[in-house]
Amino acid sequence: MNPKQYYRTGDIVQVRPGIKDADFPDITIGGWVGEITEVDDQSPVTYMITWNQETLRLMHPVFKRRCERDGLDIDKMCLDHDSIEPFKGGPVKLDQQEKIKTAPLSMKNEDDRIRSVFGLTSDDPIPSVNSETLTAYCNHLEKNLVFPFDATWTNEALTRDRSQPVKVIGLEEVEDEFYGIFCDVKLPGGTGEVPLVEIQKVKDKKNKQLVEDYSYWFSNYC
Repeated sequence: MNPKQYYRTGDIVQVRPGIKDADFPDITIGGWVGEITEVDDQSPVTYMITWNQETLRLMHPVFKRRCERDGLDIDKMCLDHDSIEPFKGGPVKLDQQEKIKTAPLSMKNEDDRIRSVFGLTSDDPIPSVNSETLTAYCNHLEKNLVFPFDATWTNEALTRDRSQPVKVIGLEEVEDEFYGIFCDVKLPGGTGEVPLVEIQKVKDKKNKQLVEDYSYWFSNYC
């Protein structure tokens, strides 16, 4: 690799005008400034660039939300040689951002159905489980579940004979960050309150999807 033709670790560079982000083609990254922290001299040569504080401050918030949503780094990016040029100093001036195309929510997508519960867009990350989001989710379920419905309760505390048929008759007002939303059920021996996340094999198709979506969210975003 000829050092006269390629950049080295520690060089300060900026993205050439008109360059788009590879992951989000509607996001313009021209003018972003950062330091080269890694060089991959395989063909084609690529560089890991850590953005400076001014670039991080000026980034479009949609880019940040998408990175958070998809588990991507916000503070650095890998670019090829033709996408960057030496930074000549002065204030950071980003390319004017064109219109961002936020994809509509798809009710065929589990994550998007959960976003719709919280009034989010497809660009937003799914919120984590806490007292506020549990309350919001409980309100959503109370409006959309049709009671009573038949299902199976799987008691996670037991090692044998854990599953039994139940009739879910309503939701409890109390939400617990460890157990989640509770529901009232009729059991063969009486009634009880059990965590909704332990309700499975719901007979009604609409209710089944609502309960499964909630269980997915609660189990993965605690």
